[in-house]
Amino acid sequence: ALLMLGGAFVWSQVIATFCGVLSTMYPASTQFRLTLEALNSYMSLHGLPDEMRQRLRDFFHRTRHLWHSAASNEALMKMSPKLQGEVLLHTNGKWIERVSWLRNEDPRFLVDVILALRPTVFAPDETIRTSALHIVLAGLAICGGRLIRHGAVWGDDMLLAAAHLRARTIVRAITYV
Repeated sequence: ALLMLGGAFVWSQVIATFCGVLSTMYPASTQFRLTLEALNSYMSLHGLPDEMRQRLRDFFHRTRHLWHSAASNEALMKMSPKLQGEVLLHTNGKWIERVSWLRNEDPRFLVDVILALRPTVFAPDETIRTSALHIVLAGLAICGGRLIRHGAVWGDDMLLAAAHLRARTIVRAITYV
């Protein structure tokens, strides 16, 4: 009986260690689950309608990649400046080619521009009105009567000092953008 009790204790330690390793293996997923729990508590506390609750949960699930993106950025920031530049220019080269004033720029300047970008997600049927540079990583939208998708860029005239010279195109998200 004593051996069985000792074996059960050792086995429980093995299981606890295994669970601990699994829970820390994917910190972005853990953080995402904690955020969803907080969202559910918030929605219950404030009595949000069921339709709104569903839209909020859908938004968080559709933007889950942002949690992993933040973890990737942490790894990127631990790289040397040269390696950062190589990785960033490789992963962003396609959209950089679509912005005329960035095509032949100094790579160090391009790295600074890329690092200054902030991810934003727009929900379906949302109107996007900003004078910022936008790069579409996923989704579909209508911009000036044309369909835009992965790799498209708009707002590349954001550097014009005179606001009246900038394009005033209203962009509407069709899917999550």
